[in-house]
Amino acid sequence: MIYAGKRWLQILKSCRVCENQNLEPVESIVMPKEWYVSFHGGEEKASLNNIHVYSTEGKELRKALNKKSLPEDIVLRELRGFVFGPDQNLYVVNSYFEYSEVLKFKGARNKNGQHDFVQIFVKRHPKMNPGIDHPFNVAFDSEGDLYVSSQNTSLVARYHGPVSKTGEPGTPMPLPEGLGLETELPPGTFVPSAKLESNGLLEVRGVIFA
Repeated sequence: MIYAGKRWLQILKSCRVCENQNLEPVESIVMPKEWYVSFHGGEEKASLNNIHVYSTEGKELRKALNKKSLPEDIVLRELRGFVFGPDQNLYVVNSYFEYSEVLKFKGARNKNGQHDFVQIFVKRHPKMNPGIDHPFNVAFDSEGDLYVSSQNTSLVARYHGPVSKTGEPGTPMPLPEGLGLETELPPGTFVPSAKLESNGLLEVRGVIFA
C-alpha cells in the first residue's frame, strides 16, 4: 500500500473564465512531500513489518510507526492498508490472521517523525466480530465510519468511526436494510461474501470510495 504524505494526491479544482464566459473546472495536482509504503511483512528476519517513509526522489527516510510506543502484547506483522481518519489520526491494518486488527496511531508525529500508538480500534472476536479475518484495506466514508475488507472472510465490514454519534467507536454497525434476511451474517457486514450470499464477494482485497 502506498500513501502520499498526510493525504492522497489532492486534486484541487479551480475555475477560469472561458471566452464564452462559462466557468470550467481546471484540475491542478498538489504533489506529496513524502510517500508512506507498507510491505507484505512476515516472520523472517528481513521482513518489513512497519510503514516505511520515502522522499519523492525514492530515498528511504525512516519508519513511520513508533514500535517503542506499542504495548508488549501488540506485534506489527503483515501490515496492509492504512489511512488518516476524520479525527486526523492514522489507522493501520495489522493483517496477520492471529491478530486481524485495525490499530490507531496519533496523526501528529513525535520529535523523531514517527506516529505513536493510541489503541486497538477494531479487533477480531470469534463471536462478537468474526467478519474481520486477515484484513486487507480500510476506508472512511463521508460520515466518518470505517470500512474494512478481509481476505479470509471475503466481505467488507462497517464499523462506527472515531467521531460516531450513533454507536461506540470501533464496534460493528447494524446491517444495511434488506441484508441478512435469508442468512445469518457476521455483525457489521456491509458487503457479504459469496459464501453467504449468491451475489457476494470472492477473494476481496482493496476497498475505497471513488
